Formats: sequence, C-alpha cells, structure tokens
Amino acid sequence: MSTTTKLVKGSYYEFTFGGITIPSVHDVNPPDEKYETTTHDMAGKGPQHHAKGLLKFGDLVVQRHIVEGQRTVLYRNFQEARETANTSEVKKEAVLAVKNSEDRTIWRIEMTGCWVKEYKTPSLDANKTELMNEQFVISVDSLEQKEG
Repeated sequence: MSTTTKLVKGSYYEFTFGGITIPSVHDVNPPDEKYETTTHDMAGKGPQHHAKGLLKFGDLVVQRHIVEGQRTVLYRNFQEARETANTSEVKKEAVLAVKNSEDRTIWRIEMTGCWVKEYKTPSLDANKTELMNEQFVISVDSLEQKEG
C-alpha cells in the first residue's frame, strides 16, 4: 500500500484580524513560542535544577502591499492603541489559515489578545519600481495551532 505525500507551498494562506480578512498581505512571520526557564539553586547544596517556566509568545509580523484608497483594520487598530492607555480595549483575535492549492484550509494558527503595537511606513524611493509595502508588528497574548 503506498501513500501520497503532498507538500504545501508557503504562499497559500489567508490572514484575518478581528474577523476581517486583510487584503494584499504578502508576508507573515508567525510568533515564536518559547518557555522561560527558571533556575533553582537548592540553597547552594548540590547542583542547580532548571524547570519549565511560563510559555511566552513573540510578535506576529505582517507585511502588505499598499492599495490606493484601502486603509485596513490593522492601521485603525494601531491608531486606537495609540489613543488608549488600556490595550485590553483594542485587543482582537487573529487567524492565519494555511491553505492547499485547492483553497482548503489544512491548518491554522488562532491567536488571541492581539493588538498592533508598531507600524512601519514604507520607504519612498523614486528610483524603485516595486510595490509599496507597509509592516505591522502585532503583540500576541496566546495562540493555538489547529488542523483543518
């Protein structure tokens, strides 16, 4: 009995923020997941012991092409976060859905407690012919990877 292995291209995905699909996204760097390590020295008696600490998440970085007349929910969230001292008021859910060539979701990363903490304006260079890009750095409280 033979099995078929299907490789997945990294270019098939959809990104949503606050339930809204973000258009013209071309590059997404998902957050890292990492446990902090705590060290116990046993009051100087014997070897040190290392234990698993809290699970921490890195930032989500999203880049998109700028389309005339199209401001996204991401930039509005950045503006709202700038205007409030309490980020819990602007936190949203985000989903990165990885799809196969038939546009079927094969796995997704569901993130909660997300807010745009940094916005990078595109550089302006009259000699370049590439599309203009903007970048959003998004803080993530937690995430969960799910199949399908």
